[in-house]
Amino acid sequence: MAMARTPTPSRDVRRAFGIRRRSRRAVQGRKTSETGRVRAEASSADAEREKRGSKRDATILAIAWPAALSLASDPLLSAVDTAYVGRIGVDALGALGADAAVVAFAFTAFSFLGTATTPEVAQACARQDGAAATRAMQRASITSVACGAVLAVAMGYGAGAAADAMGVDGGGMRTLAVGYLQARAMGAPAALFNCAAQGAFRGMQDTRTPLAVVVASNGLNALLDPWLIFTLGRGVEGAGEATAIAEWCAAITYALLLWRRKDVFGGPADSAESREIVENDAEDDGTLLQDAKKGWEEWKEFAGAGGAVMMRTVALLGTRLFATSVATHLGAAPVAAHQVAMQFWNFASFFVDSLAVAGQSMVAVSIGMGDMPEAREVSKRLMQVGLGLGIGLSVLYGFGSSTLPQLFTDNEDVLISFRDILPVLVLMQPLNALVYVLDGVLVGTKDYKFLAIAMLISCAATVVILEEVGPYDLGLWGVWVGLAVLMGGRLATLAYRYYAPSGPLALQEQEVD
Repeated sequence: MAMARTPTPSRDVRRAFGIRRRSRRAVQGRKTSETGRVRAEASSADAEREKRGSKRDATILAIAWPAALSLASDPLLSAVDTAYVGRIGVDALGALGADAAVVAFAFTAFSFLGTATTPEVAQACARQDGAAATRAMQRASITSVACGAVLAVAMGYGAGAAADAMGVDGGGMRTLAVGYLQARAMGAPAALFNCAAQGAFRGMQDTRTPLAVVVASNGLNALLDPWLIFTLGRGVEGAGEATAIAEWCAAITYALLLWRRKDVFGGPADSAESREIVENDAEDDGTLLQDAKKGWEEWKEFAGAGGAVMMRTVALLGTRLFATSVATHLGAAPVAAHQVAMQFWNFASFFVDSLAVAGQSMVAVSIGMGDMPEAREVSKRLMQVGLGLGIGLSVLYGFGSSTLPQLFTDNEDVLISFRDILPVLVLMQPLNALVYVLDGVLVGTKDYKFLAIAMLISCAATVVILEEVGPYDLGLWGVWVGLAVLMGGRLATLAYRYYAPSGPLALQEQEVD
C-alpha cells in the first residue's frame, strides 16, 4: 500500500509564514533596540549623577577647608594676645581673660550680619541678579557700621560696669581691664563690617579671600602687639589697640575687594539705560514707589532675620555660659576639666562648622536657581560628610584620651574629672556634626524663625537640667549631660524641620515624579 504524500504548503502559505517570521524578527529587533536605548539612557543618567556628585564634593571641599582655617583664626588671635600680655604680669593676664569673654560675647551676638548676608548674596548670584546682591551687601554694610558704632559707645562707656560684672577686683586689675575694653571698642565698627563682608564672600562661594584677609590681619596684629605693648609701653591697652588697628585694616581691605567685584555687585538693573527707563516711566507706572516699597520689604526681612539669628546666638551663648558657671561652683578641678573639654569641643567645631558654611552657600545657590532636588542632594551629602567627620573625631578623642588632655594640664585631679565626662564628649561628636550641618542647611533656606524657636526650646531643656546639678549632686557629668541634651534637642528639632512635608526643603509632587 503506497504511503500518502505529506502535502507541501503552497508558495502563498510559505510566503505567509515567512512574513510572520520576519515580523517576529522585526518585533524582537525593536524590543532589543528599545532595551538598548533604555540601558544607554540609564547609563548616561548614572554618569551624569556621578559627574554632579563629583562636582558637588569638589565645591564642598573648596568652600569648607578655607572656612575651617578662617574659623580657627579667632582663637589664634586670642592666643597671640595672651602670649604677649602674659609677660606683663598676673594682673594683666587676669584682666585680659575677663575682657576676652566680654568681647567674644559682644561680637558674636552680631554674627547675624554674616549669617543673614550669605544666603541673600548666594541666591542673588544664582539668579545673576547683580542689583539684588548689591542691595544685600548695602544693607549688611549699613547695619554693621551702625551697630558697630552703638557697640563702640556701649563698650567705651560701659567698660567699668562690664569689668565689675565679670568679677574683676578693684585696683590695678580693674584699671587694666577697663583700658583694654575701651581700646577694643575703637575697632567694633570694623569688626562687625568684617563679619558682613565675610558673609558676602561666602555667598559668592569664595572662602579663600576671607582666609587671606584674616591671615594678613592676624599677622599685622602679631607685629603690632610687641611694639605697642613693650616698645611704646602701652601694656594691656596696647594689645587692644593692636587688634583694633588690624580690624580696621581688614575692613578697608574687604571694602576694596568688594568694590572690585563688579561681576557680582551690579548688573543690568544698575545700568544707565535701565535707570533712564525707570526715570521716564516713573510717573506713569509708579516704578519709583514700587522700588521704594520693595526696598522697605527687604529691609524688614533683613531686620527680622537679624533679630531671629541674634536671639538664637544669645540663647546659645547664655546657655553655655551658664553651664560654665555651674561647673565653676563644683570646684577648681571640675571647672578646669570643663575648660579642657570645651577646648576639644571648639577644636571639633572648626571642622564641622566649615561644613555649615558650605551648606549655607550651596543650598542657597540651589534654591536661587530653582533646583530644589539639588538642594536636597547637597544637604544629604553634607550630612554624610558631617557624620563621617564626627565619627572620626570620636575615634580620635577616644584613642587619644590618655595623651590629648595632657596637652593642657598634668594635674591629676583635673585629669580624673576629665575622664568622668570623656564618654559624653566622645559620643557627642557625631551628634554635634549633624547639628552644625543641618543648622547651616536651614540657614541656606532662610528659615530663621524656626531656628530661633528650636534653639530656645533646646536651651530651656538644658537650663532645667543644669539647675538640678547642684541639688542632686550630679557633678561635672551632669553638666555635660545637660550640654548633650542641648545638642540632642537641636538635632531632633532640626531633623524634624528638614524631613517635614511642610519644611523649606520639601519636594513638590512633580519634582518627586
